[in-house]
Formats: sequence, structure tokens, C-alpha cells
Amino acid sequence: MHHLDSLLQNQLATDATAFVHLPTVLTSLKADQLLPSPHIGKWTARITTLMRSREPSSRWAGLSLAKATSELSTSITVDHAQGWLAIALPFLAVCSNPSVLEVVVS
Repeated sequence: MHHLDSLLQNQLATDATAFVHLPTVLTSLKADQLLPSPHIGKWTARITTLMRSREPSSRWAGLSLAKATSELSTSITVDHAQGWLAIALPFLAVCSNPSVLEVVVS
């Protein structure tokens, strides 16, 4: 089973598990896992869904995964940055926690 598929089916299967398992997912994510494959579409769709969640913890998980994915894959960044930023900017505009903003912008 492909690593992304395993993450999607287990750690990221629900919004609640995505937040709980976020540290594990982020540390296990590697650039070679984000090379073109049939799983990339599901991966990026899951990130988008998390970012659009009504739950702040799920939005944070999605934002963190988008940032990590973008840092590891230029091609995914090119394909999805505009959409992810359109989702993230309104969320960040109302965020008053400087620590959160610092992590996101860095």
C-alpha cells in the first residue's frame, strides 16, 4: 500500500483523527511520497476538505498539511497554492494569535 493511501485511510480518515495524528503524519511525510501517483489527487482533495472544515482543529490540520506538502513538492505547490491560499487567507485574517501566524508564514 502506498504511504499516502495508508495515511488517508488511517490517520486522516476523519477530521478528528487528522488533528490527533497530525504530528505523526507531518514527520512521516517525505518528498518522494509526493511524486506523481494516483494518490496525489486524493491527498490534495483531503487537504482542501480539511482546510474548509468548520472545526478549527481540522482547518489547522489542513493548513499544516498544505504547508508541509508545498515545502516538499514544487509541482503540487504550482497546482494547488492558489486554491489553498484562497481558503487560508480569510481564516488567517481573523486569527489574532501571533504564534499561529508566525508558524504559517515561516
